[in-house]
Amino acid sequence: MKPLFRTERLYLRRLCRRDVPTLAHWRNDEDCRRYQCWRQSSPSALRRFVLRYHRSRLLSRQREQHYAVCLHDGTMVGDITVFYIRGDNVSIGYTVYPPFQQNGYAYELLSSLLPLLRVHYRLDLCAIADVQNIASISLLYKLGFEALEENSEEIVLILRWRTP
Repeated sequence: MKPLFRTERLYLRRLCRRDVPTLAHWRNDEDCRRYQCWRQSSPSALRRFVLRYHRSRLLSRQREQHYAVCLHDGTMVGDITVFYIRGDNVSIGYTVYPPFQQNGYAYELLSSLLPLLRVHYRLDLCAIADVQNIASISLLYKLGFEALEENSEEIVLILRWRTP
């Protein structure tokens, strides 16, 4: 499948049917799902999910876009979501699957992709993290995000398009 975006070790591509077993495995893995808010994790629900989002176009005005994150050898190591909220912000969500964590993949991908999203959309970028997901929160701070709101369950972080 054609890469939509590349970094030194990774690329983004559209989701496809062959991703359903990988998605089902990780969305049902306790270590992987503990900080996520996935609603559907059955193979049948994920087939519908892939069918719905397999035509996501990077840097488009599609409200919800989902992509596979892969190593250059094709191994799927995670996934990323881009939510375009017209005239307001672009929100991102990402998952690196447990065996691939602690390799700098999230930083590599986001440090390359976020500047592209900011310039293209000219909107603030937002991310929401579980307050217990210290690794993800630390990564977002390292990437320049600032805390916007926090409650007992989650923190909303923002990377402003223009500083106020």
